[in-house]
Amino acid sequence: MAMIGFPTTCVSQKILCSSLQSKPSRSNISSSMSVHHKKPFRPAREVEGQVTHSMPPHKMEIFKSLENWAEKNLLTLLKPVEHVKTENSPFMGFIYTSFQERATFISHSNTARHARRHGDLKLAQICGTIAADEKRHEAAYTNVVDKLFELDPDAAVIAFADMMRKKIVMSAHLMFDGRDPALFNHFSAVAQRLGVYSATDYADVLEFLVGRWKVEGLAGLSEDGNKARDFVCCLAPRYRKLEERARGRRETREKTVRFSWVFDREVQV
Repeated sequence: MAMIGFPTTCVSQKILCSSLQSKPSRSNISSSMSVHHKKPFRPAREVEGQVTHSMPPHKMEIFKSLENWAEKNLLTLLKPVEHVKTENSPFMGFIYTSFQERATFISHSNTARHARRHGDLKLAQICGTIAADEKRHEAAYTNVVDKLFELDPDAAVIAFADMMRKKIVMSAHLMFDGRDPALFNHFSAVAQRLGVYSATDYADVLEFLVGRWKVEGLAGLSEDGNKARDFVCCLAPRYRKLEERARGRRETREKTVRFSWVFDREVQV
């Protein structure tokens, strides 16, 4: 087997074999040791034209040709997502991510179920893998907030209430296809109608976190802390009532919207 970095040609193989067959004398050995006991300094060899991928040049041209296409068709969808209203507060930041990760776990799990029901097992597998990742992220962030409630329950519950007043909006609310200014609203309406993620799920996540962080039993809070606790604990039932009214209104109307990413197909919202 050839050593890496040392190519073995026919010539070098012959030289190697002849050197092994000849028996060197002691004088040759001693002179060799005296000459080679200290290796001369050699600077690191620079590799010119280093290959960082395994694709041939003509294949790379395919990807280079997509640069203008990507700018037109993809970058418009990638608006900045730093508009989450956490106000650089670690309390609010970890509360937001705890909620958001559980919400995305639910939505990807439901998408996986839909895909499996309609026979797309590969999509179901992909969504299931993503859902599992989101579940692990949720565990990490909720554990952090567990500790925050333990160390400073007053500040934690006030941040929780502030975050819920601002509402937990997914980063995807900034999505844009270059045409529909209300794209996220229409996308959310479809997700709600299909049962992928709904206002009921939103209320369920909120109720879960209130129970997880034992918000209802918090005592010894400041006046603002008590108000924040009461506000958060009453919020989930209020959302469920609003969802019941909204469901009734949706059932009495029919509206369709064309989605560019499904070839302008009309979809009921």
